[in-house]
Amino acid sequence: MLLKKSFGAARESLLSSETEGKLGSVKNAIVIPLAGDIDGYMTGLAIEALTETPHQPKRPQIPSLSLLRTFAKAGAGPGDAVFYGAVRDLRRTEPKKEVRPGKRIRSTYDIHADIQLFLEDLKSGSILWSKTITLKESVSGERPMTADEVAEFRRAKIDAAPAAIKEDLIDNWKHYLAVAGGVIGVLVLILAIIIGIKAFVSYHDVR
Repeated sequence: MLLKKSFGAARESLLSSETEGKLGSVKNAIVIPLAGDIDGYMTGLAIEALTETPHQPKRPQIPSLSLLRTFAKAGAGPGDAVFYGAVRDLRRTEPKKEVRPGKRIRSTYDIHADIQLFLEDLKSGSILWSKTITLKESVSGERPMTADEVAEFRRAKIDAAPAAIKEDLIDNWKHYLAVAGGVIGVLVLILAIIIGIKAFVSYHDVR
């Protein structure tokens, strides 16, 4: 959807009054498949954008940009202009997953894209229009956990439980020892006071 929106912006740029002044004589544009476009999806978006402008796209009979330029210089160019470009970067990072209430998974990932587009006059070789599509978006979405994910989440909690229980026991023992030490200290102090009082009374009785 982000790519479609970006190619839509490219179409609007082609339709702008400033660009139309440069492209007035261009009736059709030969579309060379974008370099790096493995499945042809970006090229398809480019063709779709061009069909909504006065510069109708044509599939190339000569798929090589260099050969097309050579034929055009010899006066055998099959169109007014050539549309070409390259996909420089197109990737999605590994999603960061977070367990949400209600047994739902929230996934967050980043999308990166860098695509260059050019429209070149075949006769003169001058660049009539160019645009670089740059995308960097963070996308988030939630979905219900699958049965396998629920089972994995439960196993993880069970595996983590012994360590948590051990930590709690250690903390509890530390607390109990501190309390016991305080009680023993108080008892020793009371005993020392009683012994002192008895010694004092015995001393006076002897006198």
